[in-house]
Amino acid sequence: MKQTEASKKIASLHLTDRDFTLLQYLYAYRMMSMEQIRRYIFTGNAWPTITNRITRLEQGDVIERLRVANLIHPLRFTNVGTVLKITSLGIGTLANKFASQTFSEISDIRVQQLQHDLLLLDVVEGLKAKQQKN
Repeated sequence: MKQTEASKKIASLHLTDRDFTLLQYLYAYRMMSMEQIRRYIFTGNAWPTITNRITRLEQGDVIERLRVANLIHPLRFTNVGTVLKITSLGIGTLANKFASQTFSEISDIRVQQLQHDLLLLDVVEGLKAKQQKN
C-alpha cells in the first residue's frame, strides 16, 4: 500500500505527546501566540527549542504561522507579532490520533477578533490553573 505525500510528511515529523497537545490547543482555541505556546505547551524550554519545533511542524503542514502587525496582547501589553493556527492536515492528524472524537474544519481567523481570542485563551487557562489549585 502506497503512502500519500501527506502521511509521509506526518510520519517524518515523529509527532510527540507535546505536539499533539499543541494541536489540541490550536484546535480548541483556533490560534495561539508564540508566548502562549511557550507558557502553556513548552514550559521550561528555551526559545531556540520552541522555534525549531514550531518550524518543523510548519514544514510538515500541520500548523501555519500568521504574521500580525501591531497587535498588542490585552493583558501583557506586548506586541504579539505572530500567531499560529492548525491546518486541515493538522486537524486530520488529530482525528487519526483521537479516533473516538469528532473533529471538523474550523473557520478562518478573523483579524478583528485576534485580541479577544488571545485574551480568552489566557482567561480560560488561568481559570483552569486556579481550579486545579483548589
